[in-house]
Amino acid sequence: MIILFSIICSEHSFGQNIIKGAPRNIIIITANGMGMNHIAAASLKSGDMLSWAEFPVTGFSQPWPLNGKQPSDSLIAMAIGTNKFQHTDKGTKPKTIFDLAKEEKMKTGLITTEPVTGMIPKTFVFDNTSKKDNEALALDYLSSNLDIIIGGGSKYFDNRYDGRNLFKEFKKKGYNIKSSLSALNSPSPAKTIALLEKDGIYRASERKDYLTKAALFAMRSMAGESGGYFLIIDDSKIEEADSLNNTPLLMEEMLDIDKLVSTLVQQANGETLIVVTGNYESGGLEVKNGNMKPKSDPDITWHSKKPTAELAPVFAKGPGAEQFSGFYSQADIYKKLAGLIAERP
Repeated sequence: MIILFSIICSEHSFGQNIIKGAPRNIIIITANGMGMNHIAAASLKSGDMLSWAEFPVTGFSQPWPLNGKQPSDSLIAMAIGTNKFQHTDKGTKPKTIFDLAKEEKMKTGLITTEPVTGMIPKTFVFDNTSKKDNEALALDYLSSNLDIIIGGGSKYFDNRYDGRNLFKEFKKKGYNIKSSLSALNSPSPAKTIALLEKDGIYRASERKDYLTKAALFAMRSMAGESGGYFLIIDDSKIEEADSLNNTPLLMEEMLDIDKLVSTLVQQANGETLIVVTGNYESGGLEVKNGNMKPKSDPDITWHSKKPTAELAPVFAKGPGAEQFSGFYSQADIYKKLAGLIAERP
């Protein structure tokens, strides 16, 4: 493990080719549950370094809040999405990171493997962790003004207790309505909502490059706008594999994220910041010495089915990437992003 960690943290992936300044476009990938040992295990499985190991900046964030609670999707989303843990003005509602982007005239997009009414999507978009009613949350999206909404949860939009078909209402607001992955092959300048499953999106081996195709659609659809774009890609499936202690599922998901990031790096221009964060480590994953051969199944021991207190890795590439070096709290990620959004050209 020490050897693997030293390879990942070698000088070729730290401090080299850093682009100074503020980005025009920002892409955040939240790989919930991913720790450094997840990366080491997936590197063994792939037989090579993962794509974000080549990012010029690496940092580590503290995933636990000051109140001592265990890391969770809702707490991390509040920290990164709203800076709520460090927001002390009780008389005002904290702005989400999407709010800040929209104020700066950026296009905004959300891609998730959850239903779009899930914990992390709803927190980033609405700062509303207390609302449990999926149909009420689906209704909130009508006023969200997001440009791209891609994920699961269609049943909360068109098979509702109140009889409303929200897709028809989105269409009246000028949105394109997509219901299949193949429909995302061609980008569109119009706003788009694409909910491809009734509930969550399937595991990597069954979803046919969903994350990569959705990300390319979003990037190309929002590219060229004078204000740039802000895109969040949320993958909850790594944490799902952790909670099940399911090693084959974990390898699927990690290598799928690797393919996504590799494609984004190839497609993004010099004006785009890409940040990959694990949010928190889950599963207490240990990679042992029993099988260290490249392209083989790593020898893994699980020590938990819940999030742990390990530091969460953060990788960054593009203008502003240097902001993510070092050690900091999860809430500082919000502040770093907010500063870059405000400084954009």
